[in-house]
Amino acid sequence: MKNSYGTSLLAAAVLAAGFTGVAMAQDECSTAVTANLGPNAFSTATSTTSAQPVDEAQCAGTYLSWGTANKDMWFRWTAPSDGLLNLDTCFAGSFDTSMVLYTGTCGALTQVACNGDGAGLTGCQGFYSNISAFNVLSGTTYYIRIGGYTPASGISESGAGQLNLAFQAVAAGCNGATGSCGEVHATPGCSDPICCSSVCEFDATCCSDTWSEFCVQAAVDLCGIFAYSCVDANPAVANDCATNATVLTGDTFRDINITGCNTDGPDHIGDLCASGNDFIFNDVWFRFQAVANGSFNVKTCGVNGGPVTTFDSKIAVYDMGTNPVTFDYNTLNTVLVGCNDDGDATCAAPGGVFPSDLTVNVSSGRWYLVRAGTFDNAGTARVTFNMPEPCALPTATVVEAEACGTSSNNGCFAGGAVQQLGLNQKVSGTFNVVDDGAGGFTRDVDFYEITVPSDKELSVKVFSASFVNAFIMAGDIAAADCAGITILAEGTGSCPSTASICLQAGVYYVFVAADFDGGALACGSGPLSQYVLQVDAVNASCPILVDQSCSSPGPDTKTTSVAQAPTGNFVQGCATGCGNGTGGSADMMFAASFSGANLLKELTCVNLGVAALQSLTPAGATACGYYQPIANIPAKLVIYRDINGGAPVNPISSGIAGADLELIDSKDILLPGGVYMGNIEFNPPLCLENESTVVVVLETYNLFNGTGIPNGIPAGAGYRSGIGVAVPAAGLPSNVWGRYTICTGAAQNVFAPFGAGAYQWPIQTNGVAAGCGTNCPADLDGDGSVTAADLSTLLGSWGGPGGDIDGDGTTTAADLSALLGAWGLCQ
Repeated sequence: MKNSYGTSLLAAAVLAAGFTGVAMAQDECSTAVTANLGPNAFSTATSTTSAQPVDEAQCAGTYLSWGTANKDMWFRWTAPSDGLLNLDTCFAGSFDTSMVLYTGTCGALTQVACNGDGAGLTGCQGFYSNISAFNVLSGTTYYIRIGGYTPASGISESGAGQLNLAFQAVAAGCNGATGSCGEVHATPGCSDPICCSSVCEFDATCCSDTWSEFCVQAAVDLCGIFAYSCVDANPAVANDCATNATVLTGDTFRDINITGCNTDGPDHIGDLCASGNDFIFNDVWFRFQAVANGSFNVKTCGVNGGPVTTFDSKIAVYDMGTNPVTFDYNTLNTVLVGCNDDGDATCAAPGGVFPSDLTVNVSSGRWYLVRAGTFDNAGTARVTFNMPEPCALPTATVVEAEACGTSSNNGCFAGGAVQQLGLNQKVSGTFNVVDDGAGGFTRDVDFYEITVPSDKELSVKVFSASFVNAFIMAGDIAAADCAGITILAEGTGSCPSTASICLQAGVYYVFVAADFDGGALACGSGPLSQYVLQVDAVNASCPILVDQSCSSPGPDTKTTSVAQAPTGNFVQGCATGCGNGTGGSADMMFAASFSGANLLKELTCVNLGVAALQSLTPAGATACGYYQPIANIPAKLVIYRDINGGAPVNPISSGIAGADLELIDSKDILLPGGVYMGNIEFNPPLCLENESTVVVVLETYNLFNGTGIPNGIPAGAGYRSGIGVAVPAAGLPSNVWGRYTICTGAAQNVFAPFGAGAYQWPIQTNGVAAGCGTNCPADLDGDGSVTAADLSTLLGSWGGPGGDIDGDGTTTAADLSALLGAWGLCQ
């Protein structure tokens, strides 16, 4: 079964921006379209099956699963010179692809490569295909065939997608060369074509004669090949060299002074460490053996009462394997587990110094090297180490009904079979992972169904000595191959792995399985094949997950825009530039005003263009782009009354002189990824029959450097939210006002027109134009009852229009009397 981490369980929406399908012309090899460098859009939705057979054994273990009725399409590409070809179908929201590469002619094709599921790229759909660093020859034409994963149902996945093509030319003599670039050998060239090309451009004899010591040294200098060496520059520091690392046991700390220490570790690309440079200078070293699977944390944040860090530290962790005695220090650049330059706001030091904070997963029985150094200048610090401990399983109240390795609760992988589980219960269960002998794994997955009766903050914890995948999900559990399931929250951490989310009333599912990365795991392996799932729930008021349709629409719809759907364009308003998992959009208020004939008296739904994205640069790409975010992005939908009419100025809550927007209602919402028309419902409907001008506002959070962002969204991680817009006909006025606080300009702390002549914000209100379904003018907050909240609104609006019930335009004692007389549920 195919059910790995981040799988086709995730039903993501295709981003609309600039995406078009490709016609049937590519349906056969003979009509293949020439692929270009960069992205190439395609669609297999209406394709047929080509007759050419596929050799799945060539890429066994990648879940090619071509089947016999695969909807496929074809590209062709001719190599301009010898080099390396990179092909992938990474595109957020696309389907689970499979890809095959051929040479020859359409009548006599030779399969040369294939891939079902790739790895290592970011910003992609759940499963994408990736054929990387494939050696191609000058003048040779290659045929690229793309289809979909075929599950047990026999119906292959299909839809819209994108082929990304990149090419790197290499020098003559490098393509197909053997021998390490870091070692002398008698044949010309070396096994890394890119490094080989760099060296041979410097000295052509390295590709025509032998790979000499001179060629090796050139490779070290030009290619960053790491050759370990250490001269103990500071004899007073015993662990100045990695080969003499200080051995640690258990949670502990060490005070360090790295002044005068040498640098003997490799460089690492700055982005890997969230750093502004590639170096870790003046390093010292520690090592430990993990006694359990779990999270290891190392930091220089000055905890444990130690000295404050006096320099901009950097930390890295390396995997030494199971025997440090035989570890090859020349491989340090290939065994990096993780690194960090600057910790978050909770890990700070005075004077502009930036301590480090790094958490990585470690595996029981393996040894790890910890490296502590500096971004630039040396100094002193306290380094704190927190080791994972053996996992103690709590006592369960329920036992899993399924035997280990069987499939009676395999959920959407078994026709919807689940085990019922109550809230605030603990279930003990088992799982396994089986090596299929072809480079892949299958595993025992467990699905539990839970019923949430009302808004609850749900916390799912999975305790196990193994690393686990844990998800909270919703959708149609009976749909084949999990096509109807959406992941709402993913577990993080270990013993327990915890997933939390606020859920409205409904039926939901919890998924538990051992992580594939741990390799094969037999039933009966004690705590490694056992787990306890704990489900806790407390009462809460949950944000609304934005969908795309009004469930109970009223008879009337009003709009302030010409276009009624975004065209794939979006506006952030105030944001940093596109960065690879960095930066973000700042807090914004996007407003549209409704009055006169455009104002409904009873509001049921608001439909508006929204955007929720994340800026990323996928591996192999040369430019940053906007992709499906990892998590739903929080925002607010706010309904104001404009006490002056006309253009909005400021919310009264801002305290700014001249403010004119008085709060009627506010809803916390979560935006799923994409650019689309989002729907927010009011249940019960919101009565607006006493209003003359209503302003609808989409309010976004500061995702750039804000704190306390809901839904666990980290600031500065590339998350972007805003409005989806449409390009109007020339000369149309703007229908949207914007307001920001961080950026400078006309809209700083005051609403100003946005996008005049450039775009419009598609926005619609739905409900009843004639009047409210219940004659309840005293229900000022529109919640279906007259309560203390309405009384507070009335008293706070005394003398103004905000609490006017009798229609005379002023809040007086007559309105107070009417409110008290209507106390309770609206009739």
